[in-house]
Amino acid sequence: MTIPERVRFTFGDRDMVGRVVDAEPTGTLPGGPDWRLRVDVDGITYPTLASEAEAV
Repeated sequence: MTIPERVRFTFGDRDMVGRVVDAEPTGTLPGGPDWRLRVDVDGITYPTLASEAEAV
């Protein structure tokens, strides 16, 4: 899997878009490993999973 530079994801009840600043493999999905992403949104870093994010 290629980690995108920017992603859209949901955090709580908010839709967010930001720049991926870190990624590490975690767990496995049927198509391969999932990735834990740290995403910078306006200077604040949020966690999400690659399987729950969309490249923008």
